Amino acid sequence: MGIAPDGVAQRVGILVMAGVDERSSSKDRLAVHFEEKDIERDQAALVEMMQLAESKGVEVRGVPVVRVGAELVVGYNEARIKSLVDEIR
Repeated sequence: MGIAPDGVAQRVGILVMAGVDERSSSKDRLAVHFEEKDIERDQAALVEMMQLAESKGVEVRGVPVVRVGAELVVGYNEARIKSLVDEIR
């Protein structure tokens, strides 16, 4: 992940599939740099997502899956993501 001025990018990631674009404008509003991984093209990203979900007891039924620190958010829940980002700032 790239290093953001606020350091948060080290702890925020989004796992997506091609064509999932609903997060774009919200990502800008959150003022957070995400590391984005395409699970269709990157097998390691798919494995990472499944391992994170399993370790958290989270059932992943689709994408995006957003990792903020040690937490996972399945689906794009902007309010939840913002709350988690604010906690680690």
